[in-house]
Amino acid sequence: MQTLGDALFIADLHLEETRPDTWQHARAVLTHASDMGLDLFILGDLFESWIGDDGVTAFEQAVIDTLKPITTAGNHVYLQHGNRDFLLGDAFCEASGASLLPDPWLCLSDRGRTLLSHGDAWCTDDSAYQALRAQVRDPAWQQAMLAQPVEARRQLARQARKQSQAHQSQGEATLLDVNAQAIEQAFLKHDADLIIHGHTHRPDRHEYTLAGRPRIRMVLGDWHPDGEILLYRQGQFQPLNSRDFLRG
Repeated sequence: MQTLGDALFIADLHLEETRPDTWQHARAVLTHASDMGLDLFILGDLFESWIGDDGVTAFEQAVIDTLKPITTAGNHVYLQHGNRDFLLGDAFCEASGASLLPDPWLCLSDRGRTLLSHGDAWCTDDSAYQALRAQVRDPAWQQAMLAQPVEARRQLARQARKQSQAHQSQGEATLLDVNAQAIEQAFLKHDADLIIHGHTHRPDRHEYTLAGRPRIRMVLGDWHPDGEILLYRQGQFQPLNSRDFLRG
């Protein structure tokens, strides 16, 4: 089991060409993290959408070109799939130097057994989303999708985004958040002391007592254009706004 070094945890940047302010800020954060010698953990939805490694736009290439020097310098960049960029694959990793992690992924920190996840698998109250998630994570479905022309995939991604926005606007707040029982089961299944995840866009710290032990769940925020992130340095976890991280 891998032991964490100094690292920065971020999620839900949802990078896209129509939000240049978010990208400019994110690039500054990534560069600052690299200068500090931090490993970078991106817990899903780096991009607003990703239609496959063979359909890279000039904007997406700029993101790759920013990550590559970070990994070349010796800092690790770890990625988990989100619900928007689940088609990120080996070619992206080769071009950027990033490594894809399974979801969830267990490691060790000074806080104990630490479980990392995008978090969407724990939103079990949203049955419609879970059915969609099971479909798009199926290897056969992904193979069929990637066999379609690039422009057809782009159109499908635009349609999916509209449907997702409509679903979110109509969904109840509790429906779109993680399920309490699912979280408790994750803690116990992995014997985790700490869970770090994104997806819900509800940055916070939650404390539990399970099986006679204290546990903590830390939720990362989305970016608009800044975000709530988590710095792990000298054995301490520190929630920060990304602008404060740049100033610090």
